[in-house]
Amino acid sequence: MELRSRAMQMRLLDKVRLRENKLMWQLVNVLSPVLLILGGGLLFLLLRRRRYSVPHLDD
Repeated sequence: MELRSRAMQMRLLDKVRLRENKLMWQLVNVLSPVLLILGGGLLFLLLRRRRYSVPHLDD
């Protein structure tokens, strides 16, 4: 069992890149769940409209 005795080295994150990309990652983390839920709701709505629509009779 060598894994128990092995020490793991945690790498530090680059502070400059963190500062530069902070807003982008905040927006991704906030907007992606909202967009996924809206997209799923829209897909569900379109599928229900297609499935339960009344066929039109042309005279």
